[in-house]
Amino acid sequence: GEADGTYIADLGFKELYTFTGAFKDFQPEVKQMPVQSFWTYTMETFVLVPKNKANEIKSWKDLEGKKVYLTPAGYMNHINIRRALDAIGVKVEHVEVDSKFVCKAVEEGTIVATALYTTARVSLPTWGQELAISCKGKLVPLNPSPDEIEKLQNAGLQLVEIDAKVVDKEMTGTIYGVPFYFGYHAGMKISEDDVYKFLKAVEKNADKLPQVDAGLKPLAENVSKFQYLGIKSADPKLVPIHPGLAKYLREKGLWEAEWDKYIAK
Repeated sequence: GEADGTYIADLGFKELYTFTGAFKDFQPEVKQMPVQSFWTYTMETFVLVPKNKANEIKSWKDLEGKKVYLTPAGYMNHINIRRALDAIGVKVEHVEVDSKFVCKAVEEGTIVATALYTTARVSLPTWGQELAISCKGKLVPLNPSPDEIEKLQNAGLQLVEIDAKVVDKEMTGTIYGVPFYFGYHAGMKISEDDVYKFLKAVEKNADKLPQVDAGLKPLAENVSKFQYLGIKSADPKLVPIHPGLAKYLREKGLWEAEWDKYIAK
């Protein structure tokens, strides 16, 4: 109860509200819970394979039983790509690799594919930049098939398109990434009016956000739509919505009637 808000991802919210993962045995300590208030940016997780394996590994189902680096174990992108693979019923063997040597692991056949991620579809982590340099021209996107895309969507997961050149200037086409959302979320000590006014202020100054951080560009393009998609990703059946965010989305015509019962009290 010492803090009135927290920075957390939708995946972290799910662990918090089920008291699993990092929040196992945390329930006795809780005095108030954060609720969905302000979604800020996304990361997008995807899969790459060696170009010389592209005719053999054509969709995610072709990874079944194979050794894959799913990004560092325990972190959000690892959890994200695992839930995506689980949604289509594909089981892979995660191989933990020193992130400096992912290209070497691919070249030596220690792994047949690697997951990677962007922030806001525009930037790679440091180890991803190193991978792009050391494996320049050697990797291609491994996108889910149409059937797999349908399964992902039926599981409530979203897909976004990423320009492959963000990863490697020599890579062509589009990468399909599975996004997850990060944000700053308040408890109910913060009033409906305060959260509503904050969101309105963000919207009013949206054009300035990418000047602060390029990762805020998707938010800046449509603040209300971004909040809507964040709610969908976090699952309001599990994580309640702050009444200030509810008021804002109602005003924007982006409120779903069934969400009425998920407004935090």
